[in-house]
Amino acid sequence: MADRRKYGVGDYIELMSRKADLLERIAAARPGDTESAEVAAAARARADELKSTD
Repeated sequence: MADRRKYGVGDYIELMSRKADLLERIAAARPGDTESAEVAAAARARADELKSTD
């Protein structure tokens, strides 16, 4: 992610979306883990926010 300056904004948005997808899959595999669910929700919210400002 630190290399986002090297790539375009669209690449960064795609990376954040993929990160959110991964965190959501992890959270789904750990249904009793509220922390992973919260992290996944925050990542998805940020990815969606980036998409809406693109």
